[in-house]
This record gives sequence, C-alpha cells and structure tokens, in this order.
Amino acid sequence: MSMKKAGFTGWIQERITVLLRKVRLTKRLLISSVALPAITCLFIILLLSITAYSTITGSEREHVEMVERMIQYNLNVYLESIITPLNALSTKTSLVSAVNNYNKVIATNDWSHYSTEISGDIFSYFADNHDLYSIELTGTESSIISFPDNITSGKLESSQFMRRMQESGKRIVSFGNCVMENNTVLQKEEKRKIVIGVQIKSKLYSNVIGSLFVSIDPELFIEKIAMGLDESLYNIVVRTADDFLVSAKLCPEEQETLGTVLEELPDQEAGVLEIGGTNYLVSKSVTNPLEWNLMIFTNYDRMISKLTQKIYLCILIGIILVVILVLVTFFVSQSIIRPINQLVTAMQQDELPAENGEIQLTGSDELTYLAQNFNEMGIRIHTLFRENMEAQDQNRKIELDSLQAQINPHMLYNTLDSINWMAYLSGTDRICDIIHSLSAFYRLTLNQGKLFHSIQDELEQVEYYLMLEQFIYNDKISYEIQVNDAYSDGVIPRIILQPIVENAILHGFVSSELHLVIRVFAEKEFLMITVEDNGSGISAYGKEEVPVSGMNSSTNGYGLKNIDERLKLIYGEKYGITLQNQEEKGLLARVYLPQQILPDT
Repeated sequence: MSMKKAGFTGWIQERITVLLRKVRLTKRLLISSVALPAITCLFIILLLSITAYSTITGSEREHVEMVERMIQYNLNVYLESIITPLNALSTKTSLVSAVNNYNKVIATNDWSHYSTEISGDIFSYFADNHDLYSIELTGTESSIISFPDNITSGKLESSQFMRRMQESGKRIVSFGNCVMENNTVLQKEEKRKIVIGVQIKSKLYSNVIGSLFVSIDPELFIEKIAMGLDESLYNIVVRTADDFLVSAKLCPEEQETLGTVLEELPDQEAGVLEIGGTNYLVSKSVTNPLEWNLMIFTNYDRMISKLTQKIYLCILIGIILVVILVLVTFFVSQSIIRPINQLVTAMQQDELPAENGEIQLTGSDELTYLAQNFNEMGIRIHTLFRENMEAQDQNRKIELDSLQAQINPHMLYNTLDSINWMAYLSGTDRICDIIHSLSAFYRLTLNQGKLFHSIQDELEQVEYYLMLEQFIYNDKISYEIQVNDAYSDGVIPRIILQPIVENAILHGFVSSELHLVIRVFAEKEFLMITVEDNGSGISAYGKEEVPVSGMNSSTNGYGLKNIDERLKLIYGEKYGITLQNQEEKGLLARVYLPQQILPDT
C-alpha cells in the first residue's frame, strides 16, 4: 500500500514539475511569492509589534546609561591624554629652570645668558598632541613662547588668564570656552577656544613662577568625546567647576534653560525634561581630572521614533524571510534544483561536453539557455585549446628557426673543417685557432636544436666567442672565467651569456683594452652569473642596479630584453637580468637564476 502511495505521489510530483517547467523561471518565482496567506503575515506583524514596543520601553533608560558611560569614558581618556603630558611638561626640571632663568632675565634685563632650548620641549609636546589649537608658556610678568598663536595678551597687567593662574589655589585651571586674548582674528570673528592652564612652580620654594596654557577647538573637542554619535539625537554640554561653559551642542534658546536644569536635576541622576517643546532625557555627572560637569541631553522623542523604526524594519525583514521560506515549495524547488544538478554534474566531469556528450535539457527557461551556452562554450574551449597548442608549436619552431635554421649545420661544419685542414697544411696556426674557435662556437650554438644545455657548455660557447672577438680586435680584449665545478652541471637555456658579452663589447669597448670577468656563484636563493667589464658603462643611468625589463631597448639592445623575457617566462618574474654601472668605470650585468637548476637541488 505504501509503495503504491509513493508511486502515485512521485507521479504527481513529476507532472507538476513538468507543468511548472513550461513557465519561465522569473514568472515561476513571481507566482510562488503570493502563496502565503495574508492573514499569517498580519498576525506575525501584530505579534512582533507588541514585542518590539515592550523591548523599547524596557531598554530606553539602559541604552541612555550606556551612552552616558561611553561619553564619560571618552571625555576622561581625552582629557587625560592632554593633561597628563601637560602636567609632566610643567614639572620638568629643564622647563622650570628655563622659566626661572627667564624671570631673572626680565628682572635684570640681562639677556646675555638666556637660552632658547626650552622651545624644543614645547614644540615636541605640541607635535605629539594633534588636537591642540595652540600652546603658550609664560613667566611671572610676560609671555615666553607661543605656537602657533598667542593665548594670553603677553603681559601680566593686561592678561586675565595670567593673573588668574597666579592667584588660583588650584594647580590646573580651566577657563572654559572663551576668546583668546591676543588673537584679533578670533576676536573679530567671535570664535572661541577651550583654554586650560597649568601652574609652573619653583622646585625650591613651591611658588608660582609661570604658567603653561593650551587651547582646544570646541568642535574637535565634541567630536572626540561623541565619537560619531548622532548629533540630532544626543546633545552634549560640558561646564567647568566654576560654571564656565566649555562646549554645548544645544541651540541658543535651549542653552538659556541650562541653569534651571542644573538646579532641578540632582547629581548622577537622569530624568525627562521638556526644553523648547522637546522632551529630553537629561543625565548629569562629574568627570575627572578637571571635575567638569558633563550633561547629556538625549532627544527622547527622536530616540523612541528611531528605535521603533529600526525594530519595525527588523520585523519587516523577518516577515519577508518567513514568507520566502514558506513560498519556496517542494515542487518549485525541484523544478530548479534538478537542472542545476545536471549542470553541476557536467561541470565536475574531467572532460568538457565536446568530448563527453552535451547536456540534455528540455524547456524554455533560463536553465536551458545556460545548458546550451555551456555546451557551446565547451566546443569553443576545445577549438581554442587546439588552436593555441598549434600556435605555440609554430612559435617555438619560428624561434628556433630564427636562431639556427638559416645555416646548414653540416655544410658549415664540413666547410670549416676543410678550411682548418688547409690552414694546418699551410702552417698558419693562427688561422687554425680562429677556424677551430668558430667551428666550436657554432656547434655549441646550434647544439642539434636543443633548447637547454649545461652551464659548462654555455661558458665554453662564450669562451670560443671571446676568442673570435680577440682576433677581430687584435687581442685588445682579455677575459677570465671563474666558476666552481659544483655549478658546471646546472641546466640553463641556451644563448644566455653570449648576447650579454656581445653587448659589453659593442657598448663598452673604447680605444683602450677591454677586460671581461665572468663569474658563476650562489647568492641567497639565486644562482648568479655575472659579466663585469671595465668599459664605458651606460651613461643614461646612475650607480643603482636597473632591471633590463625597465630599460629602453635602445640602451641595452633587443637581445638582452629578449633573454630577460625568456628567463621570466621559464622561471618567474623575480628572475632575469639587471645592469649596474661600476663605482669607477665599467658595467656589471647580473643574471638571476633559481638554484633548483643544479643537479643536487
């Protein structure tokens, strides 16, 4: 009975799948998206709305307390970052001595022993505290140094800042948000700065001998302690212990009610107050190290509105997700999953469709279109792969022919041997040596069409080439080859060194003799082959090591650039050829090869 039921269910599923597959996938998903009953959605929305409202009303005060703790922490940390080094600077022995010295100079009017070393400490502190607007050091009677603008008027008789610092019983005094006394630009524009002063006391008598002032931009101050909070939601008011306003983000009409708020609101307590027709959740606390009053005005109405919007947005997203999960029924999923599985299975095969058979899908939807394009892609890939292999073979043949196909090796060898034998019979040993070198050079160059040979063969080929050049330049060229036998069996591409040596002779040879030194050695992870000469070098470059790939072809010739490209193609981008002018004269060419070419690696 169960088997008959399963068979009937399977038949129903197959019929429904075939029916659905006749409709395009986009229309199929659109039709299925309206399947969830509207009553279910309304019920979920109602349930989540009630839950969201309960969550908002229960967590609003906790949220405000968290913001208050964060702002208070930011304020304490910010003030500590300014006050602590400022306090340390004001008690520094060298600064106290310098201020004492300045006061004596002012009293005696003898500037012969005055030192300006104090400016270094002031500038260093200012440079380390990027939030400062300006800094000023004063003595008992006048200003000593300021940067970049004055804070005080510069004279005790005209400066309230200096008089208050000398009369205050506190070592650190905050002046709140005020206009600096000797800045006409700020006074004209009525721009205010937060001013903080620290007394400088004598080490011996503990009397006040000077003051150290710093000023801070109020807007930057608020940005530091607010740390990106929404200004339309949170307003921060900071006042000194003497009730001077430090900073406030409230509008002027709302600032007028601050005195009333301070009287009505007990310390360390939050409450809801109406200011200017808007309900604010106000909290008040005292912060250290300056004992400033911190007040946070949270727009209660806006906070509730924003939190409600966020909760409802989350509810809406949840409803959409639930709707999508419910609407994606078994039959719709089968009509999509089965073709996708066929595509995935075909893609996981080792062979592409052109060799393993095409994917067979019926229908007129997007999956059928993908299958058809996948089949066509497989055919194109096979065609391109075959054409690419043929092109690579042809390129290799062309490259090899360009090096050696123009010369008939057997004809060349036989001709050179005949000439060599005739020269030997004639007793002209010099001609025999030249012909022998030429014959050996071409044998190693052509090398039966092989693309690689040993380092030893490469060095022999270069040595025969140098013998021929010695004959051409009447023995004005000398050379030496230094190589460890352990590196002789390493396998490298052919015709690497000969173009480098040829470049050294063509560009480095002058009227005097040319001496070449070829070395093979290991350095770090590289196997190095260097060619050093005492020629004229490359005048277009300095003493730095320059990769050939970054030089003009007119400077080093196309031969070196082709060799550099060959090495990078075979071994990787960090290998290749570099050129460097010597300290006195000459050119040093370096060939970077991997040590893996050696037999024991």
